[in-house]
Amino acid sequence: MGLCHQKSTIISAQMLHNPSLDAQISDVIFIDPVSFLPHLPDMTYNFTRRPPQSASEHQLYYFASTDMGAAHTLAQRFCWPDNILWKEDLRGRRWTIMLSELDIVVAADAIRKYLTRPGEVKALEDDREGSEWKTTKWTGGELDVMWLKGLNHAEVFDTKRERKMMIDIALSYSAGERRKVCERSDEFAKFVEKGLLFKTSPTRFASTFGLDRTLDWRTQGHRLSAERLNGAAKIHSC
Repeated sequence: MGLCHQKSTIISAQMLHNPSLDAQISDVIFIDPVSFLPHLPDMTYNFTRRPPQSASEHQLYYFASTDMGAAHTLAQRFCWPDNILWKEDLRGRRWTIMLSELDIVVAADAIRKYLTRPGEVKALEDDREGSEWKTTKWTGGELDVMWLKGLNHAEVFDTKRERKMMIDIALSYSAGERRKVCERSDEFAKFVEKGLLFKTSPTRFASTFGLDRTLDWRTQGHRLSAERLNGAAKIHSC
């Protein structure tokens, strides 16, 4: 059984493409996967080119996008076609794929539609209402695509209820039998959105109170540098 989040889904894609390793993998849990539809411009632009605006985007830009190793790998040594997964690659095992509604990296809505679209239905013909396919109820079937309403990228790990849901699914896969899995209702999603005392995510806190709109780190940094230079010049002149 494999449980992967974000960039580790790329490593899993490589393993699933290897016949000898693929035979050793049973059921899979993907959380915020980046290996589906990487040919779309959303993920590439969001991760490598988008000027950060919100607090969460600044966090992604500083700690991930501009990381020396990540930036070099994506720009010079990463081959997108070699790391993609298609629906046809999901056959032969049970899958649980969790997508965050407010994901700032991948096009979660497009991935969800692609994975859940009925056979023989093209993208332009897919006119289903969101309520028809956005559900978080786990069935334990061949493919469960769970829509995490109100969550941003990686925020599924922020609350005990979401973590328990992942653990329940992993235990069900490991035990080889279906167990009761903690459900995430829309009412709970709304509670999480408002309950900052119970979900102390800095990104969510900044976004809720509008702090992400007032962050201007570059301007502040330039101002501080100018003040230091002026101070050093005054000391030198004395």
